[in-house]
This record gives sequence, structure tokens and C-alpha cells, in this order.
Amino acid sequence: MDRLPKDQVEAAYAEIPAYEYDLDAAKKELAQSAYPDGATIVAETISTYPSFVRTTEILKEAAAKIGITIDIKGVPGAQWLTDSTDHKIELTVSTFSSLSPDPNFYPDTLMRADGVGAGGSNYADLEAPGLADAISAASAAPAQSEEQLKAVVAALKANADQVGYIPVYTQKAVFAHDAKISFDDFSQYSMGTPYPLFIK
Repeated sequence: MDRLPKDQVEAAYAEIPAYEYDLDAAKKELAQSAYPDGATIVAETISTYPSFVRTTEILKEAAAKIGITIDIKGVPGAQWLTDSTDHKIELTVSTFSSLSPDPNFYPDTLMRADGVGAGGSNYADLEAPGLADAISAASAAPAQSEEQLKAVVAALKANADQVGYIPVYTQKAVFAHDAKISFDDFSQYSMGTPYPLFIK
């Protein structure tokens, strides 16, 4: 399949709004919300993942500066998975990696209209004008085509407007193995495969 030119892709993604760290702007948004005097939110996190716990602690410190209280609840991974799938979590931190070269993979997984509510994978219950149509169009379009790029960017713009999902940081992943063994067809997607089967 032909790939779109890098400058075209970068220009399209540059259209997605990005928000600077601005406490004054955050306070103005809060004043217009359903919680103008602040709120208390329970953030559920997997207690055995130190990076998740620390990231939630940092979010708690930042939220306190605009009057929002975050209570952190550490739970086992199995409970977190059940609660997030049942949409019982107000706020959480999770991790996602490059499991697919399809740019629509995460919008289609996390923002689907039929993923709202218990049992669905749209954990934030994100709904926004045009979002469902954009994801459907991205799914129907040829992979890595101009049509798909346009639809994916439209979906990500809808998320940016509602701030349902927020990327916090990119974590480096390291894979190392003994020089005496080999790994057939190793790539950045190998962690999403039954990789022990490919090690010789």
C-alpha cells in the first residue's frame, strides 16, 4: 500500500487543537462548567503499576491548583479492568502502545458510539457532534488513504473539543535479548504478538 507524504500527514495532525498548561484558562473553563466551585473526583488506578500511581498523583497536585480534589483509589488490575469496562471510574490513567499501524485503531476502539455505557470500550463515554460519523468513515476508507486521514483527524478534533482522552506522556519501551538468540520479523508491534513463539 502507498503511504501518504509525511508533510501531508503532519499538516493534517497539526489541525488538532493542543492545550498549553494554563491555570488561568483552566479556571475559566471550570467556572463555566457544572462544577464552578470545584469538585471531588475519585481516580481509580492500578496499585501495582508505580507509573500509573505517580502519574495520578501528579494530576492530583495539578488539579488542586484550580480547586478540584482528586481522591486516589488503588485497586488490583482485575478490579480496574472490570470497573473501567463497566464505566464505573470517574478518572483513570492507562497505557496504550503501537499495537496497530492503522491510524484509526484507537479512535475506533476508544471513541465508538456503541462503546458508551457498561460493557463498551469507550471508557470516557465520549460523545461529540460528528464523532460517530468520522469513525465510521475512517473504518470504511482504504487504509492510510487521504479519506481515512481526513476522517481520523476529524475524530481526534472531536475528542480534543470534549477532552475525553488526554495523552499525558510517551513512555519509552526497551526490548533486549541475548546475542545467542534471534527474533524473526522483530518490529515495534512484536509486543502485541505471541512473541515467545518467534524467538530461536
